[in-house]
Amino acid sequence: MFKPGIVADVRYYNGVIAKPFKGECTFNDKLTGLILTIEEEGVLQIPFSELTIKRREKLYLVLSINSQSSRIVEINDPAFIHAYFQFNKSGAYENWYYKILHAGIAVHLALAAGILAFCAATYFYFIPFLAEKAVDLIPRSVDDQLGQTVSESPNFNDDADSALTVELNLFMRTMAPEIDARYHITVMNDDLVNAFALPDGSIIINTGILKKMNRFEELAGVLSHEISHVEHRHGMRLLSRNVSGYLLLTLVLNDVNGLMTVFIDNAHQFHTLSYSRKFEKEADISGLALLRNHNINPQGMIDLFKMLEKEHDIDIPEWMSSHPVSKERIQYLQKQIKEHPVNIKEHHLLKSKFDKIKNFVSE
Repeated sequence: MFKPGIVADVRYYNGVIAKPFKGECTFNDKLTGLILTIEEEGVLQIPFSELTIKRREKLYLVLSINSQSSRIVEINDPAFIHAYFQFNKSGAYENWYYKILHAGIAVHLALAAGILAFCAATYFYFIPFLAEKAVDLIPRSVDDQLGQTVSESPNFNDDADSALTVELNLFMRTMAPEIDARYHITVMNDDLVNAFALPDGSIIINTGILKKMNRFEELAGVLSHEISHVEHRHGMRLLSRNVSGYLLLTLVLNDVNGLMTVFIDNAHQFHTLSYSRKFEKEADISGLALLRNHNINPQGMIDLFKMLEKEHDIDIPEWMSSHPVSKERIQYLQKQIKEHPVNIKEHHLLKSKFDKIKNFVSE
């Protein structure tokens, strides 16, 4: 227990001159404030309520006087500092660090949980979000290089059907002759129901999904949808989210070679990227606009979706897992078509090319 009469040497700044004054400090009789005896300043009585902690350490305490904050008292006496906080309970918690330190286990647990939640949110949401947006800073040449790296990988073209590849590219160019020359279709002899696009505009279509189609509008719908994914760089954005930590690090270090290494190491994910609702909706709207601009019946896209959805319980098509189709999405597409009607025209050339494609896959 503190014994009245204990005195500590102090240094006092009066706020007028820079030179400190030497003095002594003790507590008043009621232990509600300090009594300072300062050379050339006399005796000062200051209640605790007029004192604010400017700095606190185990062996060092700096107090300012509220009525004139430029007046400062420096104390270098651990016994006196301990006594000060023993009697001035409110002063002990003026500093936020000490408030937290003495807040109790419940507050500490809540704070720890908050920090963990913040770290988790940063890692799983904020950093991936930034990585996705960072794709806008990456030149399209990176998309082209990455797509070429994948398409030129060993065994990639071993199962390619050259005759069908020619026919599908003729179909796409007839459907939308104005699209960029970067778009190219490769048909793979694979019964897996799948189609996906690489960042450079290469579109991979398996014979498995072609066999499921009955009308040229269905093929036009799939192509318009995949073209839209490339136009909006959805594959790159999703891959960037998946490797967000590496992506941000390489961008910060301006390491383009490192960036390409990260992407190439994860390039095998392109055919299994599961697009978000946001990206699917964006591709749907753009795909429908492409069909509308060429007067092609967009109902073909919905008919194919419905057919694939019926097979969902039996054999989940790969295209369904990477481009999830739901009743809500089909209803949304129908609503879009109703709100933006299409001036449908006959497309005899597209139909004949589609019939030729169907003859190839049925042989």
